[in-house]
Amino acid sequence: MPGDKYTVAEDHTFTAQWDKNPDPGPGITQEPSTVYVHSTAGNDSNDGLTKQTPLQSIDKALEIIYKLNKENQQQKDFSLILLANYKRTDFTSGRYTSEEGNIIDINATEQLKLTIASDTGENYSINANANANANANGVDRQYFWRVLRIQGSVEVTLKNITLTGGYWSEGGGVQVNQGGTLIMDEGAKITNNDAGGGVHNKGTFTMKNGEISGNENNVHGGGVHNKGTFTMEGGRITGNRLSVGGGGRLGSGVYTDTGGTFTQTGGVISGNYDVSGTNGQSHQIYPSP
Repeated sequence: MPGDKYTVAEDHTFTAQWDKNPDPGPGITQEPSTVYVHSTAGNDSNDGLTKQTPLQSIDKALEIIYKLNKENQQQKDFSLILLANYKRTDFTSGRYTSEEGNIIDINATEQLKLTIASDTGENYSINANANANANANGVDRQYFWRVLRIQGSVEVTLKNITLTGGYWSEGGGVQVNQGGTLIMDEGAKITNNDAGGGVHNKGTFTMKNGEISGNENNVHGGGVHNKGTFTMEGGRITGNRLSVGGGGRLGSGVYTDTGGTFTQTGGVISGNYDVSGTNGQSHQIYPSP
């Protein structure tokens, strides 16, 4: 088979080693694992499997990824690649009432590993555009849009992508629910999300690189509100804020709730604050390590 390796020892014993990721050989194609989205030049009638045939919507891209994942149980790693900035502009769906809205809502029935990234050399944004939603409809923003929600046995890695413009009480940028995993890697940014901070983690969150900045929470945890397992290996958490000061809110950078665990082995947490200016360095991380 292509990719198999064979070894004959001096005593003439024969050993075969199977390559788990072999070259399929000439005339044999591997199952597709990458889906492309272009918010303006794409079309949801395309297959989305090449840069020349991108989809227009992330919802359609996820539909295809779920299908591929279900059909090909040996292949668990997929990529969703943006070829342009992506902004929510349709506010007619009714999801600005009591129903929760998520630009990317990942809830696969099978185990899934998904990387969300920009095309090579770019850093595109996914913008929930919640402020425009409020202005367009003239109602309170508390029930509006989050950028990303992760549910089920799903591991999502962010690379060279910016998540912004969200407004939701539990993670304006990202909510990771129990069983889900978020990994922030090179070039990933979660910035300028409101109401519930940058990340609300109930699952597993590993920050290897990237930046969480400019987010606001009106409870605890301007950058990250952690109820699960959060490991910070690198990157920066900076410039996040708590909108209610006076000592009543804690952890302008990172707040770890009862039952959660936070481990920092690298990276920087600094320059986070509350609007009253009362939270000093001791409240960048709460509880203090």
